[in-house]
Order: sequence, then structure tokens, then C-alpha cells
Amino acid sequence: MAIKKWQKIKSRRVYSGWQNIDLKTFILPNGKRKNFDIVFLKGEVVSIVGVTKNKKVVLVKQFRPGPEKIFYEFPLGLIEKGESPLKAAQREFLEETGFVGNFKKIGVLYPGAYESKKVHCFLARDCFQKNKTLKLDEAEFLEVRQVEILKVKEMLKKCQIRNFGEGYLAFAHLGLL
Repeated sequence: MAIKKWQKIKSRRVYSGWQNIDLKTFILPNGKRKNFDIVFLKGEVVSIVGVTKNKKVVLVKQFRPGPEKIFYEFPLGLIEKGESPLKAAQREFLEETGFVGNFKKIGVLYPGAYESKKVHCFLARDCFQKNKTLKLDEAEFLEVRQVEILKVKEMLKKCQIRNFGEGYLAFAHLGLL
């Protein structure tokens, strides 16, 4: 059977907040109707894999309330209204890490099957620390770490970085896989 786009019958907002949840009803390929809870982030996201001039990767370490765990992550954040993905990536990277670098967009990821999140992925090369003081949101509490590329490669293999897709994309782009 050929895979085809499902027919959407209806959609209604069931929760509004920092993220929204819509209840969507589709007709499945077998003719049955099925409801799905879809999470909508208010906006799109940027994620940055930063590599310093001395070949270390810039990671952040923080608690995430959904899984209630502490994770290493590649820095990421929301694109603000009127902001391009590139400008958002540069701003978020500086705010969360204090680092700047030479940015290149390397792809777009859609990490969840039941969410609308679109992640613009960037590789920042030749990064260096510009600011020691971070500009964090009220619910952001994080540590910045510089980790050797080979260690990050091992961390990716062991699923020790929460948003690992961006890492694999960047490492493929760098020819490190």
C-alpha cells in the first residue's frame, strides 16, 4: 500500500499556554477515524552545535522538567517574532553560552511525531567566549561546558546528549562520523 497524507476532519484547541495542544481528527488509510493530541510550540526553534578554535564542543547542562532529569544539550531556543533563524541562533548561542562563532545552517529537524516543532540546526565554527555573563530566561539555569570532540562523539553514541540529532547532523557535516 502506498503511503498517502491522511485526511484531516477537524482540529480544535484543547489547551493554550506556553505550548498549545490541539485535538486533531484524521481518517486513517483503513477508513477509521482517530483523534491525536498534537503539541504546538509557539514558534520555531534554533539549535546550535558550536565548535571552538581548539576543537572543543560547547554544551550546556541543565534540568528538564518533562523527564525530570539533568541533560547535556546543544544550546537551543525560540526564534523571536521578526527574527531570522540565523539571527536567533546567534542570539541564543551568545545568551546561553557567552560564545560567538561563524554560523552555517545545516538542516531542519522535526523531532516529534505528535508535535509541530521545527528545529533549524546550525553549526558554529571557530567559536570563542565573548561574554562571561549569561543572559538567561527566568526558568533557565544551566552550566556551560567545553567538551573534546571525541568525547562528544562517545556521548552521542551513548545517548548522553538529549538533542542528539543536531550533533549527528553537525558531525556528519564535519566528516566526523
